[in-house]
Amino acid sequence: MNIPENVRIKKDTYLGDYAIRFAFTDGHVSDIDFHPFLSAAARTQLTVSTWM
Repeated sequence: MNIPENVRIKKDTYLGDYAIRFAFTDGHVSDIDFHPFLSAAARTQLTVSTWM
């Protein structure tokens, strides 16, 4: 995937229950649900080495 450097987040909207809608300067809109990621993180002890 090649993302142009000039594409930025134009607007973000909280949708509720850890979901956020992002509108980008190129017209693309994406909804991201962070709940699965946050739930997994809560069940796993995170350390610095986990992220490296």
